[in-house]
Formats: sequence, structure tokens, C-alpha cells
Amino acid sequence: MDRMQAQLEVYNPMNKLLKAVCVFSTTLFASYNITAAEMVGEPQLSQSSETSPWRMNAGVMIRHIGATSFSAKVGAAQGLATGVGPETGYADRSYDDGFVNQGAATPATGLTTFFEYQDISQVSGGNLVYTATGGTGLSTPAKVKDDDDDVAAPYIGVTYTLVSREDFKFGVTVGFSAAELDSAARSTIDETAVTTVDSYALGAVVLLGAPYTGTFAGPGPLIDNVPTDRVNSSTLVGTRDYRYSLDTDLYSLVMGGDLSWDLTATTYLRCSAGVIMNIADWSGQYSGHTVAAGATTVSSLSDSESDQDVLWGFYSELGAGVALSEQWSFEGFFRYDWSEDLKVEIGSSKFETSLTGPSVGLGFVCHF
Repeated sequence: MDRMQAQLEVYNPMNKLLKAVCVFSTTLFASYNITAAEMVGEPQLSQSSETSPWRMNAGVMIRHIGATSFSAKVGAAQGLATGVGPETGYADRSYDDGFVNQGAATPATGLTTFFEYQDISQVSGGNLVYTATGGTGLSTPAKVKDDDDDVAAPYIGVTYTLVSREDFKFGVTVGFSAAELDSAARSTIDETAVTTVDSYALGAVVLLGAPYTGTFAGPGPLIDNVPTDRVNSSTLVGTRDYRYSLDTDLYSLVMGGDLSWDLTATTYLRCSAGVIMNIADWSGQYSGHTVAAGATTVSSLSDSESDQDVLWGFYSELGAGVALSEQWSFEGFFRYDWSEDLKVEIGSSKFETSLTGPSVGLGFVCHF
């Protein structure tokens, strides 16, 4: 007996909920004067719509959002060691094992006596070879993307009929929808150490013993001030790991014209087109970690930002509906948006989301 009483107590809240639903349904039908005969009989498009110009619709649509791309505004750069100077043209050039500067004879002949080398091993194959370390380089960062996404967007709209001619109606419409967009991606960039090797052809020049340091005015052996050949080589020293995320609350307002056509007493087609205003309330962040070749994190960086952007575009929509009663209809539609892209820059990273794409929706229409 106690067990039966306990079970009844468990089901008691459910009974209360069912009673509440019944009371709500009865009140809703009564508020719109929907009689049992009307529910059983064939529904028709609202007769009041012939005199009242207002129509409200609400429901949920699935909005297709394009891919979000992420990229770091770094890389594709090579910084040579300080002092090596340009590859061409007269200049003073410094290396780890000496220097080649302009001398008194350089402007007239392109030759110089003002150079230094530290070891006889630098003379190789008829060339005087210098090495400079300390340069750095970054690989080109690949643009990564988060895939296209389909998001649910509740919507509500109001249409006001301006012209009514038999089965055709034309009016203006305003609609509002909201959606949440979440995107994330990851990319890597290689960090390298750059070594520069410059070679100066000696020809018939005979060098003195090492180490040797010439003077600006001479006298002494003469070599070219400009290197005959330059080779830059890179060695991987680490990897930069970038992680990106962009969260956006997207609010869309459409304003346009609406044309409807009653196919039968219970079905209709409609089309609309106009302007769309997307309000993007976004929050983005990125972080980067440099990992040395020995898998040790040697540095890190991060940045975040949030803001709102207004993005304009156009839309076109085609829908069809069926009457459920004099006041209510059920409707489906297809819509396509052409919109500006959401473009965000945070620190050294760039984010871009495409808002152009199709949507499909289902909802209810109230004629009043």
C-alpha cells in the first residue's frame, strides 16, 4: 500500500502538468474563437486578412554559414644577420670571421684594400669565404579554415499589406533572427636560423698570412667590394603553434517587399526580397607558442578582442503555406543571403567569416 502511494506521488506532478496543458490549449482556442466544427472542417485562409493588413510569422530556420578562415600576419620573412649588408652594390659588410669594407679605391674601381679575414681556411677554391650567423626566418603560414556550418536561428517577422487584388497581395515586411556562430582552428609556422655565406673571387690576388687586416688607404691586396656569390641557408630551430577561436552572436534584420498569391482557399505562395543588416557581436582570441626543436616551449604570446560590426547585404526568399484555421497558417521557405564578410584583425592574426549562403525555415503565421 505504501509503495502504491509512493508511485502516485511520483506521477502527481505529471498529472498537474497535463492539466495545465489542457487548460492552456482550451484558453488558446477560445481566444481565437476556434470551434470544434472549424477544427474538423476544412480550414481556410483568414477572412479577416481581407480587411486587416497585418500578418505575423515566427519559427526556426537553419542558416548556412560559410567557412571561417584564420591566418597569422607573420612569416614568409627572412632576416639576415646584422651587418652583412646588401648582396649587390658597394657597402661595408661584417661577418663572424672578418669584414669587407669600402676602401679608398672603391668608388673608382670597385676594389678595396680594407678587408679582414681570420683564418687561412677561409681561402677556398680561389675565393675568400666569409660566414655570418644570427639571421632568423619564418615559413609562410598556411591559411586554415573551420568548415562551413549550419546553425539554428529563431526568427520573427511582421508583414503589412499595402495592395490587395483578388488572389494577390503586396506589402512590406520586416524580420529579425538570431544565431550563434562558433569557430576554431590551429596552424603552425616553422622558425629557422639563417646563415649567410659570401664568397669573393680572388683571381690572381695573392693573400698574405692569416689573420690579416687591411687599411682604408692601402697599400695591400685588392679584392672586390661586392661578393661574387651569396648563399643563405636555414636550419629549423623551433615551431610556432597558433590557435584561433571566434565566437559571434549574429543578429539579422531584413526589410523588403513581399508578394503573395493564394493558390487555393487553403494554400498560397509568396516571395520577398530586400535589404539585410547583419549585426555581428564577436569575441576572438589567438595564442601562439614557440616550441624549440627539443620540444621545449621557449616563448608564448596571446591576444584577444571583442567588438560589434554592422554588415550589409541583400536577400531573396520564396515560401509556401497552408491554412490551419482562419487565423493560423503553417509555412516553409527558402532564403538566400548575399552579405559582406565578417573580417576581424586581432594582433598579428586575421579572421574572416562568410555570411553569404542559403537558409531554410519552418514556422507559423498569424493573420490578425
